[in-house]
Amino acid sequence: MFTCDILRPITLLIVACPCALVLGPPTAVAAAIANAARRGILIKSGAALEMSGRLDTVVFDKTGTLTQGRPRVVAVECLECQPGHGVKDILRYAAVSEKLSEHPLGQAIMQHAIETGLDVPDPDTFAVQPGQGVTARHGEWEIVLGSREHLRRSGVSLSSTIEDYMALRESLGETVLLMAHRNGRQAEMCGAISVADVLRKDAALAVGELSTLDIQMTMHTGDNSRTAKTIAGHLGIERVMSELLPEEKVAAIATLQTEGRRVAMVGDGINDAPAMATADVGVAMGAIGTDVTVEVSDVALMADDLGKIPQTIRLGRVALRVIRQDIAFALAFNVVMLLLASSGMLSMVAGAILHQASSLAVALNSMRLLLYRPGLRQS
Repeated sequence: MFTCDILRPITLLIVACPCALVLGPPTAVAAAIANAARRGILIKSGAALEMSGRLDTVVFDKTGTLTQGRPRVVAVECLECQPGHGVKDILRYAAVSEKLSEHPLGQAIMQHAIETGLDVPDPDTFAVQPGQGVTARHGEWEIVLGSREHLRRSGVSLSSTIEDYMALRESLGETVLLMAHRNGRQAEMCGAISVADVLRKDAALAVGELSTLDIQMTMHTGDNSRTAKTIAGHLGIERVMSELLPEEKVAAIATLQTEGRRVAMVGDGINDAPAMATADVGVAMGAIGTDVTVEVSDVALMADDLGKIPQTIRLGRVALRVIRQDIAFALAFNVVMLLLASSGMLSMVAGAILHQASSLAVALNSMRLLLYRPGLRQS
C-alpha cells in the first residue's frame, strides 16, 4: 500500500543491510584459527580450516610420522661376504654411502658408525633413488645400499638365505637395508643393516581418537610390506600401502579423491611433500619436518603430537557448525526485520538497534570458538 511515511523505506534500508551475514563466518574462522594457534596448530587459511572439518580420510606416512623418526641400528650382518670383509667394513662403507643423505635411516647408520669409533670419509660420488636407496663411490668401490628393489635394479640377485633373513627382521618391525659393492664387475652382495624405529607414544591414542570421528585411516610408506604391516597392526590401521615411491603416493592420494574421499596427508619428509600438496589438507609434523613439507602444508603441527590431528578435525567441524548457525540466524533475522519494517511495525530507531544487535549476536557466537577445547570430544 502506498504511504508517504519517509521513515519506512529508510528503516527497510537499515534492516536490509546484511552485516550479520557478512560478519559471522570470517569472525568464526579467525577465532578458530586463533584457538588452534594457541594449541600449537598452525592453520594457514580459512579454506584449510573448513576442509579440515569435512575430512573423512587421513593418510599417514610411517617414518617420522607414526614413528619417532629417530631410528637406530640394531644389527649389522655379513651376508655372502667375500673373505676379508667383516661387520665393521660393512658398517663403514654403508656410512660412507649415507654420509650426505638426509634420510633418517641414513642418519641412523652414520650415528652408529660414529658411536662405533669408525672414521667415515666423504664419498667420491653420491646419488639418491627416492624411496629406494643410494648409490655411492668411494675409491675403487661402488656401493649400492637400500631396498630389495634398489639392489635388483642394480643387477644384484638375492638368494633365499637373504630373503629369509629379511623376512625374520621385517616380522619384528625392522627395516633392512641391503648392501652390495662392485669394482668394475657385476655388483655382489656383502651385507645387511637392520634399523628399528620406535612408535610414537601418542600414535595409538591419535588413531583411536580418529576412529571415534569416523575417519578412515591408511598408511602409505616406502618401506617394505612386512615392516609396514607390523607397524600398522600395532596401531590398528587396517589399510596399508607399502614400497611406494613419491609419485606413487601422489597417485594413491588422487585415487582416494576420485572415490569421493576428502583426504588429509600427514608427513614429515621431503618425499611426502608431493602427496601433501595433492591432498585436500596437507599436515606437516612441523617440529621435525623439512622446510619443504612445512611450506607446502595447509596445517603445520608446531609440536610433534599426533593428538593434534583429531583436535584439528574437531575444531574444523565445530567451526563449520558455528558458521552455519551464523548464516541461518542472519538470514532469518533479516527476513523477519524486513517484514516488520515493510508493514510499519518497526521504527527506524528500533531497526537500527536490532540491526546492530544481530551483528553483535553472530560475533559473540563466533567468538565462542576462542574458548572451545577440541581435546575433550565435544563434537
